[in-house]
Amino acid sequence: MSNLLVVVAIMGALGVTTAHRTGALPRALVFEAWPLVLGTRALSTTAAASVVGAVSVLAMDITFRAMSGEAIFSLSTAMSTVAVTGSAGLWGFLLGVLIRNPLLVLFVVPATLLPGQVIADVAPDAAHLLPWGAQIALSGLAPTELDAGAVIGALAGWTLALGLIACLVSSRRDGA
Repeated sequence: MSNLLVVVAIMGALGVTTAHRTGALPRALVFEAWPLVLGTRALSTTAAASVVGAVSVLAMDITFRAMSGEAIFSLSTAMSTVAVTGSAGLWGFLLGVLIRNPLLVLFVVPATLLPGQVIADVAPDAAHLLPWGAQIALSGLAPTELDAGAVIGALAGWTLALGLIACLVSSRRDGA
């Protein structure tokens, strides 16, 4: 699951960086209406990432059922995992808006998620307050002693902060 989150985040970043680089996001349109363009693109990226999450959850569950005869995910864990996958896509998208370089996002996006993975064994509760750790905890796949509200707040805070930075940079860089 953790690899899926990283891959989906990279896909979200690559979607916006390659669209910008190839001209699929026309500079004039981004220049004049960047909030609408990027907002719509953020929603579609989040939705696409959620679909990838749903397909992945379904594939894992079908495979596990075929091998063991039991379900690997409860309905609530499956739904949480799909939602968390959407948030990973949004995370990558926001980083892609900031970076705008397809090659660079291949390194930067995982680097933003790596600290949570690195400290997960040593300090799991601290890891669950970082973006990757919060996503894993909210999926229901990693136990946490933290209150769900604290984990949701941490993920929302990180995402909101990154979103505000992306908006600030876009408004200045694109002249809006």
